[in-house]
Amino acid sequence: MWKSYLIYGIATILTVLFLWLAEIFKKKENFKYKKWYILFLILAILPLSLVSSLRWGIGTDFFYTYYPDFYRIIVGFKPYKEMPFIWLNLLISYFYMSPEPLFVITSFVFMTFLILSVDKMSKSMPLSGLLIVLGNYWFISMNNVRQCCALAIMIYAFSFFCEHKFVKAGLFSLLATCFHLSSIILIPILLVLCLKKLRKYFLEINIVLFCFGIFALDLAKWGMGLLGYGSYFEPFGWQEPLYTQIVLFAYLFLLIVFGRNRLIKQDNYIFPLMMLCSLAFLIGLESLRFQTMETMSRAILYFSWSILFLIPYIPKLTKYRWLNWTLTIIAVILICGYTYYITICLGHHEVFPYRSIFDK
Repeated sequence: MWKSYLIYGIATILTVLFLWLAEIFKKKENFKYKKWYILFLILAILPLSLVSSLRWGIGTDFFYTYYPDFYRIIVGFKPYKEMPFIWLNLLISYFYMSPEPLFVITSFVFMTFLILSVDKMSKSMPLSGLLIVLGNYWFISMNNVRQCCALAIMIYAFSFFCEHKFVKAGLFSLLATCFHLSSIILIPILLVLCLKKLRKYFLEINIVLFCFGIFALDLAKWGMGLLGYGSYFEPFGWQEPLYTQIVLFAYLFLLIVFGRNRLIKQDNYIFPLMMLCSLAFLIGLESLRFQTMETMSRAILYFSWSILFLIPYIPKLTKYRWLNWTLTIIAVILICGYTYYITICLGHHEVFPYRSIFDK
């Protein structure tokens, strides 16, 4: 197990280091430093992408879904509703009769779009880079491969929604659906959240959301049923509410409510991020009713990613620096607690111990 910690730890440290250097050169705002900023940004993509690319049997769905489905697709089966993803498998099979390149491509898609989003939106690129791992998102990406690729692309599309660049937002949203159709659910939500007129009604909107939250589960069942994923709402697998996420998002929600007036003034990203955090908290509460962890973990994932960008706002939440960093550290501890419980204690996603293609 110590080898897994070493590999994951080195990759994480390198990612954070390169993001820190990229941020330094980015802030210099001088053309002669731009090449260094771009270089370190590219380097930041590589460590976690390579570790994920070279994995063998890592992730519950590795041998359960993607490996066998690759060979099923070759002989004419269509195990996915997303035809572009099937075409990707067929293209790979034309050059290489094994699915290893599929994991290389998906690993780089996930990390590339996340790093681009961090570069564009984060108040602290190194902290956001660290949260990609500590927040469990990278580990989940080695299991829920298609959903995480779609999610990473939708996060990048989110930045364009916030900037009201709807053509670019639409194109990247379309690309996301090529990996997982469920990403369509985010499109109308992001369109609504990017409306500037809503910003002054943060508390009122949340009161309405939580009052009508009792209908959220039924609405989700209906929506996912239309997309062909209704089976996710049949009880199966591990039955337990998302206790750790509920605690984490309750804490963040309270911070947001407390500092909302100071936060909302900062940029165009923060209000939608605050609302996504509220939705993640609501889904966590819904898991008390529908306790199928696999389904609710997938559901909350489409909103919980907001913490990658929300947490870096906390160091400037109040005028007291010591308080800001205390609140930030508590948030990171809660995030680590969630990841430790889910990934190590419960063994979800089966990412420990790490094995590479050289170990098969």
